[in-house]
Amino acid sequence: MLKVHLTIWISGVWFIDERGEFNVVKLLSTLSRLGRAEEIRDIVMATTESPAKKQEDTTFHRVIKHAQERAPSSCQLKTVLGWLAAGIGVLALGGFGLVGTSVTLMFVVPLLFFFSPVLVPLVIVLFVATAGTAVVLGSFLAVVSAISWMYNYYKGRDPPGADRIDAARERIICTAREFKEWASQYSSQMRAAPSA
Repeated sequence: MLKVHLTIWISGVWFIDERGEFNVVKLLSTLSRLGRAEEIRDIVMATTESPAKKQEDTTFHRVIKHAQERAPSSCQLKTVLGWLAAGIGVLALGGFGLVGTSVTLMFVVPLLFFFSPVLVPLVIVLFVATAGTAVVLGSFLAVVSAISWMYNYYKGRDPPGADRIDAARERIICTAREFKEWASQYSSQMRAAPSA
């Protein structure tokens, strides 16, 4: 007796219907067209097997289909493997770093104790020299920046903040003018007033 598999391929035709089940009618019509009567007889006998066997096949196929639907996609699998490889790499680098640091400290700490009378004053001198150099360079950059700003301002190139400087100058001029007017009025009032 011919054993019927889930997929059968004859003469360029798959004999599976939309639900993924074996399509006997389609297979029989194709075989009769091709003139294969003996295979038709075997297939008819195979399809008349007990319903329990058919139930087992459909249950098995449902389980397989369910497992295929729940399986992770290749993209998800690649992502998980990528993260796993990255995690292992980071752990390996961390381990190498820890071992390297431990070995380095094992050799350096005795040297630091031995040379500490020389190294401590040297570190202090280097810190003071570095801080002094940084202060001098910072002051130099500030002065150069201020000179550049003033040069651009007087050439009329409008550097950043020039509008605020102009507004402040106008307020000072306006205040000085108002004070001058008030002072002249006050002095004329004092001259015009009779002395007591």
